Amino acid sequence: MNNSEFKKIVEAYSPGLVAYIYSICSDLHLSQEIVSESFLRLLDAWENIKNRKSWLYKVSRNLALDKIRSSRRIVFEDISLSEIPEESTPADILEANETALEMAEMLKSLSSDDREILTLKFYCDVKNAEIAKLYNTTETHVAVKILRAKEKLRKEILKRRAI
Repeated sequence: MNNSEFKKIVEAYSPGLVAYIYSICSDLHLSQEIVSESFLRLLDAWENIKNRKSWLYKVSRNLALDKIRSSRRIVFEDISLSEIPEESTPADILEANETALEMAEMLKSLSSDDREILTLKFYCDVKNAEIAKLYNTTETHVAVKILRAKEKLRKEILKRRAI
């Protein structure tokens, strides 16, 4: 292993991992801590790991679940916008923030598994095959879970618009 290869992996996977772990624990600082721990563990096991991306997601998830179990609480707070384009007006920022908060509220209506899978698929761009490895299941099962979770989310959106 050389430093530049490890650096490329950290740069490539850190944002997605942090977003994924945030969807589990709802704490940005804890998410960053867990991801850092995962990268340290990757360094220790570097030679034995073939699919580093899947391994990182699985280890990060397990670490997050361990932290949650140890604290005996799960909190899913509102997400915040990480980047706001410079050309945005205050009205644009307010609208985007309201949309993000609304989406966070709707995601709360889903089970933690559904929330995790949608986060992996759509925020972290993880392929179904890699999600299947994380959950020790088949790609078909993952595709069905994604379809059902999207349908639940769609119903939640329609329900909120009807109010």
